[in-house]
Amino acid sequence: MVKLLLVDDEYTEREGILYLLRKFWTKLDVHEEPNGVDALEYLQRVRDVNIIMTDIQMPYMNGIEFLEAVSGMFPEIKSIIFSAYGEFEYARAAIDCNVSGYILKPVKVEEFRRVMRKVLPAEISAGEGNAGSKEKRKIVKMIQEIVSREYRKDIGLEYLAGKVYLSPCYLSTLFKKEMGVSLVKYINEYRLQEAKRLLVTTNRRVSDISAEVGFDNLPYFCTVFKEKFGMTPAQFRESE
Repeated sequence: MVKLLLVDDEYTEREGILYLLRKFWTKLDVHEEPNGVDALEYLQRVRDVNIIMTDIQMPYMNGIEFLEAVSGMFPEIKSIIFSAYGEFEYARAAIDCNVSGYILKPVKVEEFRRVMRKVLPAEISAGEGNAGSKEKRKIVKMIQEIVSREYRKDIGLEYLAGKVYLSPCYLSTLFKKEMGVSLVKYINEYRLQEAKRLLVTTNRRVSDISAEVGFDNLPYFCTVFKEKFGMTPAQFRESE
């Protein structure tokens, strides 16, 4: 099994990278450390790491210092740097320590996968296709569940993308391809169906129902409701 060491002092950043690694490459054995000092100690203990992924800005020992030490001690280990835009060119110019790839933050899924394909053995990369299709369906299901729980809130593409550790652009494309409808339209449709249910089953005011299902703007709610059902909320209630 291929062993990968992930080094980043930011917990949320590590969680995002871990999510992508586990999503596309289930056969990877991933270990994580919060800084270069701890990571070096781990390497000296286990001595069987194949790939390192590291951030640049970390306490105690930055990513460049860490990889320089690794290059001298374990020259066979492949390494990948991920960094923010302002650090990116600096990292490329400053280091020559068996670096196999650079990933720019915020991480874009396709770029991440492209770099990983370069460093992973062929048998692991080959298994990515089927896992990818399964995970796409899983992501869409997760988004649907979030919408069903939180449609009353001010949710949108940025918020939902953050929940599944994807870029908004990638999530938007994925969702429309899998569902045949844009994510924004899906959210509106879900809210409108809930509004219709409340109009039939309660005597609450239209303005209250509008706010309840996530439409803060009453005129906009009435407009999209009429576009969907061919009548205003009040007319719909009278017709039932």
